[in-house]
Amino acid sequence: MRRSQIALFADDESMKERVLIGREEAADLLNLSVNGLIGRTREKSYRPRPVRLGRRVLYDRDEVLEVKRVMEWLRGGDQPKDA
Repeated sequence: MRRSQIALFADDESMKERVLIGREEAADLLNLSVNGLIGRTREKSYRPRPVRLGRRVLYDRDEVLEVKRVMEWLRGGDQPKDA
């Protein structure tokens, strides 16, 4: 079974340079262990998709930051302190 690739960019205007980061940096940004980042823990919630370059596994920094925003929102990080 082949997996289909999802287009990262809708058109040429929105196309930009991707910044790829390693597992350790991605895990640090998300405040996770590397095992938590790759889904080897019980909590397998929303995670960034890995980009494989040969044997190296990297992550798109913008996608990691978007996952971080979603995780903070799900935890209630955007709510006021007195609410």
